[in-house]
Parts: sequence; C-alpha cells; structure tokens
Amino acid sequence: MKMARSLLILLALVFVLASCTRFDSKFDPPQTIDFGALVFTPLQLAFDDASALDLTGVMSIYDEDYLHNGQIKSARENFFRSMFDETDAPQFTVSLLASVVENDTLANTNWRLQIYAPDTRILLADSTFTGERLIKRDGTWKLWGNRISCCNPPARQRAVLESFTFVGCPNCPPVEQALHDLQMQYPLDVSYIEYHVGGPFDSNALDVYAYYGYPAMPTVVVQGLNRLIGNSSENLALYQTLVQSIVQANAEVLLTGLSYTYTAGVQLAGSVQVTPVNDGFDTQNLRLKYVIYERERDYGNPPHTYRNIVIRKGEMDISGSNLSQPLSFSLPYQGALPDDAHLLVWVQRQPATFGSNARIYNGLEVPVSQSK
Repeated sequence: MKMARSLLILLALVFVLASCTRFDSKFDPPQTIDFGALVFTPLQLAFDDASALDLTGVMSIYDEDYLHNGQIKSARENFFRSMFDETDAPQFTVSLLASVVENDTLANTNWRLQIYAPDTRILLADSTFTGERLIKRDGTWKLWGNRISCCNPPARQRAVLESFTFVGCPNCPPVEQALHDLQMQYPLDVSYIEYHVGGPFDSNALDVYAYYGYPAMPTVVVQGLNRLIGNSSENLALYQTLVQSIVQANAEVLLTGLSYTYTAGVQLAGSVQVTPVNDGFDTQNLRLKYVIYERERDYGNPPHTYRNIVIRKGEMDISGSNLSQPLSFSLPYQGALPDDAHLLVWVQRQPATFGSNARIYNGLEVPVSQSK
C-alpha cells in the first residue's frame, strides 16, 4: 500500500513539473529578425542595378499579391519606371525605420524610399511606407503592402513621452524599464526620450524642466498632457493605458518627409513637412521641437544601461509659418555623433504656462547616418 501511495505521489510530481515546463515556455523572448539584411539591403542593391528596361531584381522583392493603399505590384513597377523618364539613372535610397515580428511568416514594418536626380541631388520622390506588411513565401520574405484596397486610411498619431532623470537616480530604473518595454511593444508608434538634469549626460534642458514645473525625478510627461511623478505601480500601469489611447487616435497633424544633412563637427540641418489634417487648424502657440538622442550607453561601475539620452535639442515657433512648405531647422553639433543617434521631431502646442495642456499632436523619428 505504501509503495502504491509513493508511486502516485511520484506521478503527481512528474505531472506538475511537466505542466510547469509547458507554462514557462510561453514566455520565450520576442522573436527578432534582421529585416535589413533579409529584405531592405537586397532591395537597395536591386535598385542600384535597376534600369528602365530591367526592374526584375526590384520587383522580385515584391509579393505577387502586393497591395498598398490600392496600389498593386504592377502599379508600383510602373511608378519606378516613370522615375527613369524623369531623369537618367535616378538614385534610390532605402531606409528601414522600424519592424516588429508578428509570427513566423508575417511582420510589420515602416520604411522609407527617397529618389534623387543623380547629379543635382534634387529630391524627386520621398515616400514613407507605414504599416507595410512582410510575408514569408517559400522561405523568402517579400513586401506585401498594408493590405488596404483603396484610399489612404486615417493616419494615427505617434506617442511621445518625455522623461526627466539623472545618472544614479535611485528611483528611476523601474520607470526607465517601463518606457523601454513600451517602445519594444509599440516600435512603430512610440518615441520616448530622457532629459538628464545635471551629471555626465546633462541634456541642457533646464528650460523644459522648468516649463513642466521642476517636478521631482523621475517624472514622465506623456504627450504633453499628463505629468506622472514617481515610480508607483499606478503610474507604471498608466503609461500603458495612456499610450494605447494615443496610438489608436487619428492624427490631427501629419509629419512627413523628414530629411537631414549632417555636417561632421558643425551641425545637423533638417526639414519636415507639417500638415494639419483639417482646414482652419489653430496654430496659436504651436512649436516644432527636435532632438538628437543616443539610443543606448553603458555607464558606471557596475555599468548601467541608459537609453534614449537627449544630447542636443532645439525648437522653433511655427504659429505664423507657411505650413504648405517644408519647415527647415538646424542643430549645432560639435564632435562626432554616436553610431546609434536618432533624430526625433514633434509638433506641440505650448501655452505660456503648463497646465496639462501642452499637447503633442504627432512625432516622427529617423536614425541618423554620419555619412549623410
């Protein structure tokens, strides 16, 4: 009898352990795939070899069932061919902006295609493909479009979160991790930056810190409207709720055509098109803001990873600007840019006094190449 009871207990333990193994396996880290190497570098090389008579290499990267805002594969090919009618040997520049894997055969990306005249470098076309799906066919990833059959869908707004911190801040790590997790969860829709107040990474952002009321750190301002002070579990959960609401809302202002020229040791000069969706949009107190931030840096002993550190910032009043034309801006920068530098721009209504009313309407960011 004792032996039978022992055998039953042993079998129960085996069952529990097996169940735990199955449960734990659900928490494997998210799958990462280098779509730059698999799709967009081959696309760039195909464009480099393309001609008006031969677009075979380019179109081989497009799926036969391609569909993007009503454009099918043949329409896309005709557009590329028309660029060769505009100028001899147009130059195509492909940039992968962000990607997220959905499953083993589907992914979602944002990428950009710029087309230049070869000698003058006049920009002939500049398109950002937002929500472009990738599909894996017979072991090869293909461009599949956003699967929308007609017209442009309403654009969603990007969430922009501004965090205030400093090196060694004892209460900041939970906030830093929560923001990083949000950006990993919404890589196509969320930007966050860290203003360091003092210390080795000082962002020279006392004016921004003062505008938001010199709050205790850590503080995160979400979309210019919600100032969350501290690292309470309620605040960390609220980041998620607020961001979900922001990224699901239709944009009132569109940001497109973000481009820049970096002159080493001198400045980064850029331009962006700001377009209100509706006529009669109120531009009072409207500002264009822009920062260069470093994606990641280890510091300290033992080292701590700091992310999205603002290293240069600027802004301009656009309340009286002609928004039918791109807006130009510049950021002086001496020294070498980090290899993982990014440029983030956003449009914000900034009243003289902050009262949870400095709304950010939209944002846009691109990685910064030191070769441009």
